[in-house]
Amino acid sequence: MPENENQAMTADTIVEKKGVNLYDKILDLRKFEIENFWKRALFFWGALAIVLLAYSKSELGLKYQPIIAFIGFLYNIIFSLSLRGSKYWQEHWEVMATEYENKNNFSLVNEANYEPDFKSFFTHPYRFSVSKLTMFLSDITALMWFMLWVKDIISFVFKDQLMKNDFSFAYVSVFHIVIVWYVFLFFLYGKVRYKT
Repeated sequence: MPENENQAMTADTIVEKKGVNLYDKILDLRKFEIENFWKRALFFWGALAIVLLAYSKSELGLKYQPIIAFIGFLYNIIFSLSLRGSKYWQEHWEVMATEYENKNNFSLVNEANYEPDFKSFFTHPYRFSVSKLTMFLSDITALMWFMLWVKDIISFVFKDQLMKNDFSFAYVSVFHIVIVWYVFLFFLYGKVRYKT
């Protein structure tokens, strides 16, 4: 027993004194985080669908569009941060499982030796991170909401002073440049695909 009751126990002490299978607990917590990741994603996608519907139906009251676009942007930022928090804890438990496996000379969670038998470009499976791709999608929709919010503020402030065709062309051009730039950066630095 530790000298101080508040002192953290080592893994061996927990197994010995409490009869807890640490590896099972680690895998359960990892599974819990994965399930919560998708539950949160489903909740936020539903909320964002409602906000998008409200935005599209607000054509009669154009003065509300900037507010609705801002709410969509805010929800999307929280969504993106929530996904990253879930991913952090999932990876935390994966690291704990890998350390446990390394200590006990076996590999289950960190096994990456699978190589498919076929090499077709269109049907070949790749080790993409589904959770990171979901983060990417939430970031893209956050950029969309931000651009809609900026467009609506500019349209609201300048109303008739803008030439609609010139503004629309410039807005669409900037929107596509920002999206393509973000896609490039995300796939370059986001570690979306794992090496095999």
